[in-house]
Amino acid sequence: MDKVNAIHTPVYLRLIYTYTMYTIMEGIYICYAEQQYIWPYSADGSHLQLDIFKSQLPASVASLQDDPYRSLAAILRKAGGYTKVRR
Repeated sequence: MDKVNAIHTPVYLRLIYTYTMYTIMEGIYICYAEQQYIWPYSADGSHLQLDIFKSQLPASVASLQDDPYRSLAAILRKAGGYTKVRR
């Protein structure tokens, strides 16, 4: 774009939260946990810190342990168990 023909429009931003006090990995971990993109809990339901969480991640998706409740929920969803009934 030509500098002569460039249009400058002011843009106002509001900083909601900053992760600058963390390392990049810590910031990503905290952000993903807040957005519920990851589930940083052990099999017994206790919360896992970043270093423990990273050490327990499998190398591939194929080596993930089966969660019987999630498997049951997936089977139920595929069978239409979660569809809403119109009245």
